[in-house]
Order: sequence, then structure tokens, then C-alpha cells
Amino acid sequence: MLKKQTSHQAAEENYQPGAFQGKSALDFFLNFLTLATLGWLALSVGGIIFQIINKYLSGTYQVLTDYIIQTALKSYLASAIIVLPIFLIASCSLHRQYKNNNLNHQSNIYRWLTYFALLVSLLMAIGSLVALLINFLNGDYTAKIILKILVIFAISLGIFGYYFYDLRRRDYAKRDAVLVAAFTVVLAISVIAIIAGLLLIDSPAKSRLKKFDLQRVVALSQINSLVVSSYAQSNKLPVILNSSFMNQLMDPQTKKPYEYQVLASDQYQICADFSLAAKSNSENVVGADEWLNHQAGHQCFTKKVDPQLINNINSAAPSN
Repeated sequence: MLKKQTSHQAAEENYQPGAFQGKSALDFFLNFLTLATLGWLALSVGGIIFQIINKYLSGTYQVLTDYIIQTALKSYLASAIIVLPIFLIASCSLHRQYKNNNLNHQSNIYRWLTYFALLVSLLMAIGSLVALLINFLNGDYTAKIILKILVIFAISLGIFGYYFYDLRRRDYAKRDAVLVAAFTVVLAISVIAIIAGLLLIDSPAKSRLKKFDLQRVVALSQINSLVVSSYAQSNKLPVILNSSFMNQLMDPQTKKPYEYQVLASDQYQICADFSLAAKSNSENVVGADEWLNHQAGHQCFTKKVDPQLINNINSAAPSN
């Protein structure tokens, strides 16, 4: 009984010089697109997992930290959602071309790009192990750091294993169980990461309100700096703040100016209307920005001039 020929054997027997001539551009396009989208997808999924680790293993919750995590998470989610189907389509198209003998899976283009993928993934795996050892020797082996390094190691090792196996493959006439399993794992991890990320991010409407509140926090900080600077120069609180400066700091939503009022010779009040409540569980709020913790609606913050801070400002100022 004659044995059924594999696609590789059929390609060798039916090979004719110049059979693949003119297809090098398609060969490069599909191979490079598959490699690029796989790398992009790996970075996106890894980024999503990183932000999940940041959210649950940071120890303390702070408004600015949450905003940074939300922003990064949405960026990685957008990339993963767009790139995942492109990678699947490009990879399936490439393997279909090999199966139909339209492209040569032993071409120089394929081998160069595959070896490049092996090199990059191997270097990433080695780098993650080196980073893990360095952190261990420094005594910095928290769960947050170890998990991130292990994520990098797992992703890079997975890419290396995929391309190493594909490089040794010869028969494209039938489905390969190992590659089908690899595709299933990639798809499952990507979908799970995307769903987890979508469950953690705020809705577009809430994100917009949070952005407004963060702008209000920044504006209050700028107003406070102006008041302190004015007091350092004249040794008294300004009754009215610079109108041109205040006009630039209108509320981003209501377009109304922020409220400022002198309560005593060394005491003043700054008010803003917040869209949402925000509270940090950290006792050390960054700098003097205690308004990072606020309730929803109209809220005023009473501030008292710090003599030590004024002395530091005057000492740092250049003498005439």
C-alpha cells in the first residue's frame, strides 16, 4: 500500500525552479504580520495582567494611582481587542498558504523571521530570570514583583516554544494537534484577560467624571501654590487672586471659577464642585494635596499657612 504523501514531500517532488518566484513579498508580509501581531498581542495581554496585579497588590488605594492604572488598562485592552483577530487571521492565512503549497515554509524569509522571534523571546526569558535573581538578592521579593517577572517569563517562553516547534514542522497537509492546542491556549488567555480588564475599567461616563475631578484636584493645587507664593512675597494672604490666572482654571464641566476666600490672617479656603467621591486608604497623601480625598458635590478645604514652608520658599529665592 502506498503511503500518503505529506505536503512537505509533495512540495519537494513537485518543486520546480521559480515555482515560488514573485511570492517573496507575500511570504514576508504574512510572516512579518503574524510575528508582529503576536508580539503586540503578548505585550497587550501582559500589560493587562500587569495592571490587574498593580490594582490588587499595591497595598494602598490612591486616586492618582487608580487613574494611572485605568488609563494604562484601557490602552492595553484596546490593543488586545484589535490585534487578537488580526493575529488569528494572519496566522491562519499563512498556514493555509503552506498547506496549499502556495508558499514555501522553508524559505529564507520564514527562517530568518522565525529565528529572530526565537532570539527575542529567549533573551526576554533570560532577562526575566536575571531580574528575578537580582530582586531576590536585593531582598525585594514581594508578590507583586515576582508575579510580574513570572508573567514575562511565561509569555516569552510560550512564544519561544511556539516558534521552535513550528520551525521543526514539516507537514502542513493536516492540522497539528500541538499548534491547535497552542492556538487554543493563546485565544483562551487573551479572551480571559480582555474580559477581566473590561470588568475592572470604569464606564466611559464615569471615566469622564473622574477626569474632571482630577483636573479639579490639579487646579486646587495650582491655586494653593499661588496663594502660598503670594504670602511669601507680601507676608499676607491675597484678598483676590490674579484674575487672568483664575480664568485659566475654570471648572472643566461647569466652566465656573473656583472659590477662594480669606478666613483669617493666615487661614484661607478653597472650594470646588466634585462629580464623584474619592477616598484614599493611604495615610500619606501626596504632598499637601489632601483634596485628593473628597466627597461628591460642593466641598471646601480650609488651609493654614505653614511658616516653615514660607521660610523655605524665601530661603530658596535669589537675593537681590
